[in-house]
Formats: sequence, structure tokens, C-alpha cells
Amino acid sequence: MKKVLVANRGEIAVRVMRTAKSLGIKTVAVYSEADAGTAHVELADEAYPIGPAAAAESYLNQQKILEAAKLSGADCIHPGYGFLAENPDFAHAVAESGLTFIGPSAEAMRKLGHKDSARALAEKAGVPVVPGFHDDDSSDETLIKESERIGLPVLLKARAGGGGKGMRTVRKIKDLKDAIAGARREGKAFFADDRLLVEKLIAPARHIEVQVIADSHGNVRTIFERECSLQRRHQKIIEESPAKGLSDGLRQRIYQAASDLAQHANLTSASTIEFILPAESRNNSDPFYFLEANCRIQVEHPVTEATTGIDLVELQFLVAGGGDLSTIDFPDTQCGHAIEARIYAELPGREFLPTVGRIKALSFPQSPGIRVDHALTEGIQITTNYDPMLAKLIVHSSDRQHALAGMRDALAKTKIFGVETNIRFLDQLLSDPTASSGIAHTTYVDENLTSLTDCYDDILALQSAVCSFFIARVARFIRTNSDVYVAAAEQGARSNEPLEQISVQSTATGKEYSISARVLEAPGGGSICGAWEFEVDEDRVQLQVGRSDNQNEFKLSLGKDGARLVHFQILEGNALAHTKVSLLAFQQHFKVEQFVAKNIEGDGDAADSGAITSPLPGTLIRLNVKQGDSVAEGETVCVIESMKMEHALCASAASTVQEILAEPGASVEQGQVLVRLEA
Repeated sequence: MKKVLVANRGEIAVRVMRTAKSLGIKTVAVYSEADAGTAHVELADEAYPIGPAAAAESYLNQQKILEAAKLSGADCIHPGYGFLAENPDFAHAVAESGLTFIGPSAEAMRKLGHKDSARALAEKAGVPVVPGFHDDDSSDETLIKESERIGLPVLLKARAGGGGKGMRTVRKIKDLKDAIAGARREGKAFFADDRLLVEKLIAPARHIEVQVIADSHGNVRTIFERECSLQRRHQKIIEESPAKGLSDGLRQRIYQAASDLAQHANLTSASTIEFILPAESRNNSDPFYFLEANCRIQVEHPVTEATTGIDLVELQFLVAGGGDLSTIDFPDTQCGHAIEARIYAELPGREFLPTVGRIKALSFPQSPGIRVDHALTEGIQITTNYDPMLAKLIVHSSDRQHALAGMRDALAKTKIFGVETNIRFLDQLLSDPTASSGIAHTTYVDENLTSLTDCYDDILALQSAVCSFFIARVARFIRTNSDVYVAAAEQGARSNEPLEQISVQSTATGKEYSISARVLEAPGGGSICGAWEFEVDEDRVQLQVGRSDNQNEFKLSLGKDGARLVHFQILEGNALAHTKVSLLAFQQHFKVEQFVAKNIEGDGDAADSGAITSPLPGTLIRLNVKQGDSVAEGETVCVIESMKMEHALCASAASTVQEILAEPGASVEQGQVLVRLEA
């Protein structure tokens, strides 16, 4: 293989290209209109446009990708993960075009890629499976009947699904109909297949997966396991290797099950066989069940690479070229412990709504034992077109305790300014005794979201925002050609002004606060840097301001916790600004402005409690009401889809539908009124 086209984007495209280049293989990128000039395009030796931003018209368009391969003279295609990575029709089309597909065969994908056929194959291989139903008839009536037979709670799954998409947990019979509709809708949208199966919900449970690599010579190797139980809505958040608390006998049984299934499927290339374990399973004879197989490289593969020294993508190239795995010296044991944290553009304090924005500043820690997989650059626009994952932070150390400490330190040193992220949530998650124990169950995060996101309700964060506001008021801001604001001191910073009422809104939680504040003491000489003292809601707040290495940042020492970093984003060059506050480098955004009392009886949408507004840009995919309908408090009025996630918008009180302002299929903007209700 001399030239590979990577049929993907972002961090996985960059990761595949780096290995290809190390092997002397030329690289070809494909890109949508939204990705022109991004990291994977710049890294490739050649790059070809394949269509508009919408994935269906670009990264999922098989014909355009194959045309790009032909134009470039590529002799192989690596699909990464997501998009077409587990599409057997694409793998077949690549082979029919005379190219090598870097991944399992189309036949193996068909056997393992659909959850129903994978379950049937697992049963044939003698691998234990979760009790469930996966026959051809997946009508609503049959699924409801089988759910009752199996016994609730149950888990509905899209048969062609993966990545937590097309899945619904159902605990009450009355919720089955809506859950089936939602799972079908996601299955159709993400996998072009709305067929479902149903399984008994094993809970509490742990999610353990085995890395498998196989070749065309009949060799199958299992490369240890990964712990993936820290999830939210079936989407993994933290992964690590090795898994904690499993006996050697139980591990070996799980490895053997993974190997048996791979052999029965005639698997080649890298895949992952995933299992669900009752939370109490620890010992040699304890139960475990086959969950699903992923016929591709996984998002979390770096933790296996870190603890083995194996480059899994290199092995994919080796196998695709007819290589023999028996010539590879696989390690018998793992070295140390590795943890991966997924950094997303989202708002954990607001039900994990995805966020958008332009990255203004970016830096990651660089030290031994830390790996960062990303394709971010300063100035890049984060949109709702693709998955909201921004980067993967991987920490490898001598043992689990040091890896955990290293991860928290690495998170603290990671800066992504310009878009809200889940970095602070990740830190809080890893500081939680149960979540960080290594044996948490798969629903722990969902069951404890309130306590795991209370880090965003922080008085010191509010105080920092208020202090930033006052500093902004006494500074002159200059807009430069590079779109960076530089602060210069302005003479006449006044102290002991009357108490001023200001409004502070946390974009992380959506909460608004009215705060009384004033400057008590300001630095002399017209300088921003120096000692400040504020009164914030009767608390005396002392602040030391110093210059950061970045001209757009100031280092603040506030409160007993020490250094905090404040970053200003000034709108239209005035002091009434969006002030972005970072607590120990955990970014938190605030809108701070002089207080204006809301006119509750006004005609504006902001004063209209009956306005159902879109919390972010996206597509209105379902409208449950029509004009004149009555809706109960908490009832879902409509559903929007953004960044591969659905968001239900509900009535805050019993109401009547007064006006419909958008129809299903419409693109909607953040803050747009979709439906107006009347109490």
C-alpha cells in the first residue's frame, strides 16, 4: 500500500494519517465545505472536496469518496470510526473498485455490525448473551409484547446501532410507545435502519470491552480489556485500561468469549467485542454477557496502545496488506495504567446541550505520559454539523492512582477558549469517590447528575465574573487585526463608588443572578495590574491581578484557592461584556452587564414564559402539538436534533398552544421561538 485515502475528519483522520506517514504511506484527505483548511486537510499530502457541510452529502456519500480515491490514485481507504466505518456496503464497494479496505470484510461486518445478527452468532459460538428478542418482526406491537414477556426494565436498541445512538431504557409500560418511536427515529437518521431489538436491562452493570485483532491467516489475538462504565445515556465519557477488580479467571473467560466470536465471524482487522457484567461480577465463575461488536478502531483505543506499546492502526495496515500476526511479539502483560477523557463542546450544567463557537485560544499540556488526540486549531469554528467531541486526553502512568492524579492535572492545564466544554465536569467526575473508584456502574452518572454538575454553581466563579466586569470598566480595549483584544490601562480608576446593581448570567447553567458590587480599592497609577478590593453582596473580595503570558489574559489570585485565570471577550469594544472566567483553567462563561429590571408584562420573547425557544442551533425533527391543543406541565412540545443528539423541549406549565412558528424539518437558530403557549 502506497497511498491511503482517509474517509473521515477531525482527530481520527489526523491520528490515522500520522501512522500512515510513519510507514511511508502517502495520505489523502477528503473534506466538506465546513472543513476546508482544517487540521486533517492541512496534514494530508493531498485533499479533495466532497460536498456541503451536511454529512449525508459529504462524509456519508460513498460515490464522492470513491471518486476522490480514483482521482488521487489511492490504493486503499481507511474509514476511521463513525460515518462509513461499519457500513458493509461501503466496504464491498471499496473492494469492487479494486481498492483495499483497511478494516474487516463486508461479510464480517454484516455478521457483527447488526445487533440482531451479532446476538445470533454469539449464541452459535457459545458466548453468553443478554435475554432478549431479535427476530425479523420488530413491529411496535411485537416489541411491546416481547418487552412485557421479558419483564421491565428493558433496553431498546437500533439493530444497526452503535455509539449509544438508537437506544432507550424503558422502565414503565406506558413509556414503551414513545421510546420505540424515538429509537426508530435515531436508527433511521444515523444508520438508515429503523429496525429494533429488545433486551433485558442488566443493572447495575459494568461495561467491559476487549480489543481484538485478527488476520486472514486464522490468527486472532485479544489485547487485554478496557473499562468503559462511566457513561451518560449510553455514551462513554471516561475509559481506562486495565479494568479494576476482575479476577484473572474472569478475565480469561471474557478474552476467550471475544476470541471465539471473532473466529466464528471470520473477522479480520481490529475490532472490539463488548460485554456487560452485573456489577457484582468479580470472581472466576461470575456471569457476563455479550453486548455488541464494533468492527472498527474504537475512540478509546489509545489506552490500549499506551499500556502495550502497540500501534493498533499500524496493525490494521499490516493485516490489510496480508500480514501475519504470528510474526508480531504481543506483550503478555500491560505496562502501568492509562485513562482517557473525552472533551466535548457541551454544557453539563444545562443537560449537556452541545455548544458552538470559534476557538479563540488553545493549549494542551505537554509532558511525558500525556497524549492528546485532536484536530483543533485557533480560529476554527465549532458547529452543529458533526459530533461535539473536540479532543481526547490520555494519561499513562505507573499505576491507577498516579494516572488519576495525572489526568486531573492535565485537565487543569487544558485551555480551550471560545466554546464551552465539559472539562470542569470531567474533573468533578474524577474527584467523585464512586465515579473514580474504577468499579462504578453504567448508570451512576445519570443517577447522580445533580451532584456531579454542581461544580457550576460556585460563588467564587460569580465573584470572579463580577471582578472581571469591573476590571473591564476601567480598561480600554483595542481590537487588533488578528481579532485579539488587548487591554491597556486607563487613568482614573475610581474607588468607593456607590454600590452598583449588575446582572450576571452563567451560560453553563442558564441561571441569572442580580448582584450588588463596587470597587473598594483599585491599583494606583492607572494600572490594571496590582491589588484590588471589591465588595460583592457584602463580601469583601481581595484580588491580585497580574499579566499572563497571553496578552489577552490576566492572572487573578482570588479567595483561598489561589490563582484563577480570567479571559476577556469584549463585545463592540465596550465594558458591558461577555466575560469568560476560567477557574483553575476550567472554563466557565458569564454574561455580565449593568442590571436592568425585566418588564414581566412586556411583549418581548424574553419576558414571555410561554415561548418555547430552541436552546441551540439545530433541526426541528418533531412537533407534538397543533394550534389550540392543551399541554400538561412537563409535556414534550417538540424535539430538536443537534450534533447527533435529540433534545426534548417541554411545557413549563399547563398551557394551550397559541401559535406554531416552525415546522418539522426546519433549521432553527439558538433562541428562536418555535411554539408559543398561553397559560
